Amino acid sequence: MRTWILLLALSGMMIAASGWTRVTNTRSAFLPAFAQAKVKCANPSCKKPNKATNNACENCGQALYENVNICKERNLKANGFCRNTEIKRLARSEKRAKCTTHKASAPNERIVRVKVCPLSHLEANDECPTYDVIEFPESKRPNTCDKHFASEATVLVDVCKESGKKATSFCVDTEPRRIPKSKADIDCDIDTHRVKVDPKNDPASRTPRLRWKVGDRIERTLTVSGEVELEQMVGTMTSIETITAANSQDYTVKSVTSGKMTVAGIEIDVPSSEQTQRLFLNGALAEVIGLESEFETSMFGFIVLPDRPFTDGLKWNYLLPKAISRGPYDLNHEFVAQTRETIDGQSCYRVTATFRENGGIGTGRGTFWISLNDFDAVRAECAFSNCTVSEGVIMNSLKISMTRKKR
Repeated sequence: MRTWILLLALSGMMIAASGWTRVTNTRSAFLPAFAQAKVKCANPSCKKPNKATNNACENCGQALYENVNICKERNLKANGFCRNTEIKRLARSEKRAKCTTHKASAPNERIVRVKVCPLSHLEANDECPTYDVIEFPESKRPNTCDKHFASEATVLVDVCKESGKKATSFCVDTEPRRIPKSKADIDCDIDTHRVKVDPKNDPASRTPRLRWKVGDRIERTLTVSGEVELEQMVGTMTSIETITAANSQDYTVKSVTSGKMTVAGIEIDVPSSEQTQRLFLNGALAEVIGLESEFETSMFGFIVLPDRPFTDGLKWNYLLPKAISRGPYDLNHEFVAQTRETIDGQSCYRVTATFRENGGIGTGRGTFWISLNDFDAVRAECAFSNCTVSEGVIMNSLKISMTRKKR
């Protein structure tokens, strides 16, 4: 159940080990020294252009700087066909010619002018507060900015008029309605509209403990997006877990993880990585075996089961010692059981979590849907910020979505 949590560490280690090259230097674009520079206003009608000393002209108010895509080979303004470029924050009064050295690599290749978010260096969406217009070959058009999110997407589902939530087969008065996608799997919770379960046979009445057997094979798909060392990272990973041993105290889980990551616009094939964990029956990590790396790892984004049956509002805590995580900090986890829901036809309990580095600045939050059949997570949504995932690698922000393949 918890092997996929190491994606956070493995991604950082593989990226660091793969030797990817940054194509932009986002840090240099926001140095505070710009605020102190003596820069002439570029507005020809400004009467006091030499008075401009801040980010905007003190006389006419025009912005003094702009982000410009620069060809690193020629140190000129990139023309869209330049392959080795970087974003530089330059004074508007500094005029640079456009590079003429680099030409189209294919006949009739078109140049497109794209509105680019200066924070993410991706194509601006409607939520981006500002943008710069930069030329790209049509085949190299950047993805849409993922720092500024547009209004949440909606989906059309049958909704119970009484509760406003997704209708069950027991809801009588329903209607099709568009609701936020994040709420599309939350079933109506009115007692008379829910499946009646005999309390004696209700799986939620059991103390939650993993229910696996030797030979079980669990496949998970993970979608990742975020920032590592101020560079954009997106990717999809697959984790295949096999239960190799079980006893009354713990399980031994062998996992194989692989996938593709794109960091700073460079696609990386993440090589297949095999490692083994020993997990207690409540999901707590007992030991990591065979993680062959010189890097330390921090692990967020997993759930430890409570020592009593799930009930709405139940709270519990867990501390992952750094001696086990191999990271620089102990990791605090706080969990709250929310409510019972049906996910992909499986009866689950929805649990929310918050994570915090004990002594560090890393934080996170997550939502897990725990199957009441085997008490494994069938779905999870986690978000983290400023987490140390390996030696010298900081995840500035990271989102992970996990879905377990139906067994």
